[in-house]
Order: sequence, then structure tokens, then C-alpha cells
Amino acid sequence: MLKTEKNTILVMGAGAVGGTFGVQLAKSQNNTVFFVARGPHLEAIKRKGLSIQSREGKFNLKVCVSDDPGDFKSEPDLILLTVKSYDTESAMERLKPVVSKKTQILSLQNGIENYPKLVNAFGEERVVRGFCGMNAEVIQPGVIQGGPGKIFMGENNGEMSTRLRWLQSLFETSNIRCIVCEDIHHDVWRKFAWNCIFNIVSAITQLTVGKIFDDPGKIQLCKDLFKEISEVAKSQDILLGADKEKLIFDIARDSGGIKPSTLQDRLKGKRMEYDAFTGALIRLADKHKIHIPINRSIHDQLKQLDNRFIIPGHVS
Repeated sequence: MLKTEKNTILVMGAGAVGGTFGVQLAKSQNNTVFFVARGPHLEAIKRKGLSIQSREGKFNLKVCVSDDPGDFKSEPDLILLTVKSYDTESAMERLKPVVSKKTQILSLQNGIENYPKLVNAFGEERVVRGFCGMNAEVIQPGVIQGGPGKIFMGENNGEMSTRLRWLQSLFETSNIRCIVCEDIHHDVWRKFAWNCIFNIVSAITQLTVGKIFDDPGKIQLCKDLFKEISEVAKSQDILLGADKEKLIFDIARDSGGIKPSTLQDRLKGKRMEYDAFTGALIRLADKHKIHIPINRSIHDQLKQLDNRFIIPGHVS
């Protein structure tokens, strides 16, 4: 994995997450970065470049972008996969022609179901399991607000492998915070639980995460959801005890006025990613005959809301 030439990186999904990390990678002279986007966002990036607005200021970068990963003739060393979970299958098909023996795929997607699909398609030796922490949003085509975020990744056996060392060096030299997890399976589930609670409740109530904590009834709903999630987690040998509950709720409480991705999508009238959260949880619960009525109820509510255009309004 040691390289003397530039790293060739393909960002599959140049939305809030992929766009932010991709620009940070592209700013480094060590990397050549290609972006895959679509729709008005793609056209805006072609015309004006990709703009990032963060606490550090504003930055615009002219980038190589297309809606087809096959347009980029270089074999990628790294594919940063950041498409929505409902686009995973189509993304895999489009990526198959460009994945070579040297390619590593790092998924920073939400949920727990994408990694097995990627391993099945490309092999465990090609896929690195990961996730990210970031508060970012595409506020208009070609413009992302938020960041900078951090990346979490790890091997299933907990070892610090050669490819993890390479990736960690790649990210850190691009000023991206990167944490190598000793137990990636558990850490993915902790993030999954956070999303199943706060991403989902925020979308249902149209409240920012911080405002949820102003309502005792909403807090109790979140605690009830956690209890059901922890029962399903046990079926995967994951223990989400009182210490993990406190950690998850403390992270949420400290999040303040952030709008999680599912709320962002609801307000924009876009397809929501709720099925990667409550849907995945329900599928596991059904498999192991675990009763999770509250998660099912919320899933049904979001299913009814999905694909409806909701006029953007006030967010508390």
C-alpha cells in the first residue's frame, strides 16, 4: 500500500459528505480526485466548481466531475462511497467496471446493510468498513455548508492492517480527522442506534436534535426507541447498556441545532433514507422474532410521508 505517486480517488456521491471530504482530499497535492454527482448539483459543479462553507471560511474548487464513474480513465486507488443507502445496488453496478485489483472501497454510508452487500460484490479484501461524523448540508446546487467532519474505520478483526495505515496517512495528510476503531462492528452499531433514534425522531417531529431535549415526551420516546434497539442489538452480539445509552444521548444533547440528514431530505421533499435505519432494524427483529412496536409505528409514519413533496418551512 506504500505509494510514491499520487493517490487516485473516486468520490462516488458528491453530496454533503462526499463533497466535503472530497474537496479536502483534492486540496492535497498528493491526490487526484474525481467526483460523481447527478442532477442540478452536477451541472452547478461543472459550471462553478464545488464550494464549501464552514467555520474556517469559504472555499471553491474546480473539480473533475461526471455522472458516470466510467468517464474517469484512471484506475482508482480508493473509492469513497457516500451515496444514500437506497442507491447502493445501482452504485455497485456502475462501479464494477472501474474497480481493479489495487482498489480499496471505503463506505461511509449510513446503516448496517451496505457493508455486507459490498463485500458480496467486491470481496472483503476490497472493502473497508467505516462511517463518519459530520454536520453538513447541500444548501444549493454546488454549495455545501458545514463540515469538516471525521472518519471512523476498522477491520473486522480489530487489527491495524496495512491498508488502514495507508488510509489513515492519506486522510491525515489531507487534514481529515481519522479514527481507527478497535471494534468497528460495535462502533457502527452505536452510530446506527443514534440514527435510529435522533435522525428518525428529528424527521418525524421536524425538530433539530437540540430541540428534542426541550420536550420530556420526546425524550421518553427516544428512550423507548433505544430500549427496542438494544434488544435487537443483542441478536448481533452487541450490548448497548446504560453506559452506551448515556453516550448516545450525550452526543445528541451536545449536537445543538443540527438538522440530521433525514430531516434535511424531508424539508426538501426528497426521498428519505429512513429504511436504512428503522427498516433495517425491523428486518433484523423479524428474523429473530423480536417485538419492536414503537420503531414499527415510526417506520410506518415515515413511509407515509416519503416521496411527498413537503414545502420547506420553519425548523425549531
